[in-house]
Amino acid sequence: MRASRQGQGSDVSFLCALILMVSLLLLIPAAGFGQVAHSGPVVEITGVSNLLHIITDMNRSMTFYGGVLGFKVNRAPRGPANDPNAYIRMLPNLPTMYLVAENAQYRSVDMFLATPATALQFEDFKDLGTKAVHPRLVDPGATVLMLWVKDLDDVLKRVTQANAEVVSAGKKPVTMKAEGGSQRVLFVKDPDGFLIEFIQPNPLPASAASAGQNVFSTGLGVSVNDLDYTTDFFKNNLGFQVQEAADFVADQPYFAAAGLMKGVKVRRASTVVPGTSFPIEFLEFKGVERKAVFPAVHDPGATMLEVSVKDMSHAVQNLQGAGIPINSTIGQPEGVNGHMIIRHMIIRGPDNLFLQFTPPPRPRS
Repeated sequence: MRASRQGQGSDVSFLCALILMVSLLLLIPAAGFGQVAHSGPVVEITGVSNLLHIITDMNRSMTFYGGVLGFKVNRAPRGPANDPNAYIRMLPNLPTMYLVAENAQYRSVDMFLATPATALQFEDFKDLGTKAVHPRLVDPGATVLMLWVKDLDDVLKRVTQANAEVVSAGKKPVTMKAEGGSQRVLFVKDPDGFLIEFIQPNPLPASAASAGQNVFSTGLGVSVNDLDYTTDFFKNNLGFQVQEAADFVADQPYFAAAGLMKGVKVRRASTVVPGTSFPIEFLEFKGVERKAVFPAVHDPGATMLEVSVKDMSHAVQNLQGAGIPINSTIGQPEGVNGHMIIRHMIIRGPDNLFLQFTPPPRPRS
């Protein structure tokens, strides 16, 4: 009997140990299999630098934004002295970021935007088999360059003389109510079909007087498939503070300005890039057929927002732990204690808004 009881005791002890081990294993997926537990945003964003737009012809875009709209060149094309606008081999860090061959060619230019430290960057890729996209405003993935101006009549005169496509009803600005007064709004397409929303507030803010050009503030509009999903992504993963409207509305003055038909409704959410005053507006439409448009990162029509990140190595670890795909080859860990030396990387956010993460700018000596 004693031997039998000892055997039973061993069996019970083994069974208890087995149950404990299984219980511990079951706890692992609680934070998500393969995920790294951390508090706060997955990525800590500290600033914004460039708004990047992929185009089909850099010369044509420079003529429109520089010659027609009066934007100044912030960084000139990097071509040879005898032909600055020529295609050149991509800079060493770009092929791994864009996932293209090392001998790929491109050309690029930065145009000055009103928002401090922010430029409108154009990139034009050669012979990559790219496919241009032309989304409508209501299509998830469509983006809008928002430009606040001091004189909208001057903008209308310039784009009309250049035979640019004016989208607004009657091909003229539409007046609508705005916080603290009213505003006039005009939608125009650039040579690649990229939507630009010009906004003239009334009264003008005090900050407009110090602007050295007609445009005194800049922002980005993004059409989304599911507003709740998009805002959750930016709040939980990137630390954005988002103000989200509860209901869809029939904003007829805005629809007239944007060239949309009657019967459409829109629901909005607004935010700013953390650490900046750069505004982003998310829009979800209903009452109209929508078609998601998701270009590759180097397709004409793709848009990317370049933001500064406090710690690139931690950002990579947290992104991988949260299961957020990185759209770039980031290389292998190198240096002391396995720290990664990472200059740039790209992720694909909801509705195909590409986000380029870069280290904080170095302080000027």
